[in-house]
Amino acid sequence: MSATTETRLRAATGRLLAGVPEHTDGALTKENLAREAGVSHATVHRAATPPCTASWTRSRR
Repeated sequence: MSATTETRLRAATGRLLAGVPEHTDGALTKENLAREAGVSHATVHRAATPPCTASWTRSRR
């Protein structure tokens, strides 16, 4: 994954977890994460390794 993509995913994760989404309804779903980050849904699934989505995974438990 590129550094740009990782940065976008981290920023989107932060917005969703903080409850301040810019492009979605704020529900904690992988689809919304992709939309917030401006990446494909497939990219979110490929990024399912820490540290990029570690905070996301912890918050979903």
